[in-house]
Amino acid sequence: MASLHPLPSLSPEPPAEKPPAAWRQWLLYYAPPLLLMLVIFMASTDVGSSEHSGHVLSRLLSWMRLDRWVTNGQLEAMNHYVRKLGHLSEYALLAGLIHRAIMSGHTNPRGVQARWTLRAGLAVLGVVALYAASDEFHQLFVAGRTPSAWDVLLDTTGGAVGLALKRGWEKRWIRRRSG
Repeated sequence: MASLHPLPSLSPEPPAEKPPAAWRQWLLYYAPPLLLMLVIFMASTDVGSSEHSGHVLSRLLSWMRLDRWVTNGQLEAMNHYVRKLGHLSEYALLAGLIHRAIMSGHTNPRGVQARWTLRAGLAVLGVVALYAASDEFHQLFVAGRTPSAWDVLLDTTGGAVGLALKRGWEKRWIRRRSG
């Protein structure tokens, strides 16, 4: 009696992988920066005001039992710098995620190095600067928030720092992988 099922192949070749569906590819690369943009937008509301962040910082210092050594003036200064560091870090992450998304469709035989072009870097910084400006514009309409051109500059600087960190990390990763 003949077998209805063919015998499995004994060749060492693995089965060919199917390319991911286009929507999965889009979700994998474009959803993270869009979600971060949503988080930044929400932080631009009253929820992210200095009053709220100051309260959180005060609670943290109290929990660590450091509140008795910090004056109100020092707490305000700490709150200011923590908030500015937040600007820098969130836009650094945003720039890295946007670069990853934009360059996800670029395959080049030269590898990862080909992904780092001046044009791509400037495009990412342009998107980051535009989003930072729109975020500050949004704050015009939020009670308790004030827009600042300095924050746009800080956010764009954060984007440049994020791109530099991503490039450095990728170069190091390539060196480790190749040798």
